[in-house]
Amino acid sequence: MSDFGRDRRAPGEAGSVEPALTNASRSPLADPHRPLLMDMLQAALAEGGELSAELRRQAAANQGLPEALAGLVDKIAHHAYRVQDEDIQAIKRAGYSEDQIFELVVAASVGRAVSMAEQALAVLQTAASPKTS
Repeated sequence: MSDFGRDRRAPGEAGSVEPALTNASRSPLADPHRPLLMDMLQAALAEGGELSAELRRQAAANQGLPEALAGLVDKIAHHAYRVQDEDIQAIKRAGYSEDQIFELVVAASVGRAVSMAEQALAVLQTAASPKTS
């Protein structure tokens, strides 16, 4: 899998998507849904589409985006319920089409989903690890 970049937090810091996007297939816990999750991530970030694959990767990692896109992607990653029509209209005014905005939202959402799944698996792994005294 390609390097999708890092988000604004340091690797390993709570909420960082870097481990999720770069190490998702190496989780020590067996997850029967992992292949589906990785297929979804690959589909969201693959070449093709109206928005460049690079911008989609940056949206999935919530890092390195142009200022016009960064606010919406960060809102999707941390407070998706706060996204309003004005957020979308601002990106349209910046010159992005509805198709490009849709792909941006999908990439940001899938990137966040992978990050959250990896965080949950890490918690389960910690809980399942034998305690040493």
